[in-house]
Amino acid sequence: MQHRKIGQIVAFITVIIVILLLFYLFSGPKKIKNKKETVAALVDIVAVKAGFDGKYEFIVENQRYETFDRVYEYFVVGDKFVIGYNEKEPKKNGIYLSQPVFLESENKKEGKGEIIELNESSKRVVFSYTYDGIEFKRFQRLPNNYKELFGKPTTGNSYKISIWHDNPQRAIIHLDAPL
Repeated sequence: MQHRKIGQIVAFITVIIVILLLFYLFSGPKKIKNKKETVAALVDIVAVKAGFDGKYEFIVENQRYETFDRVYEYFVVGDKFVIGYNEKEPKKNGIYLSQPVFLESENKKEGKGEIIELNESSKRVVFSYTYDGIEFKRFQRLPNNYKELFGKPTTGNSYKISIWHDNPQRAIIHLDAPL
């Protein structure tokens, strides 16, 4: 009887740990005090024990900083995202992987992308598109409040996308612009 009770306590503690771990993984970027924002570029994909991490670089007041964060399938070197950082300590930062961007100086084209996968629990969308006769697939994280911002995107629906002309593997789907 006592062994059963201990087993139940261990199971309960394990469930709590898993819930806390999932909350941590999906809670989004770190909360940053004295926050400012700029753009971080993915400069390398690095093998780690659990798979791969992305090495991102950003510049604040002519000083280059690097940080490591997640990297997902279909990410490519050169991808850019908004990053929040502490203006007094830029090493305290968080990349907003749900906010991919192109720089004004990047030559981009508009196109049409179709959602081929929507995973609501991990807040991600995979879309496909064709550029110069070549089909591409792309992954994009969704912001936590994506339903409020865009409604509910649906698999099979088409949306406006921006494609980087110099490397069409880089594309951003605009869920606020259905076609």
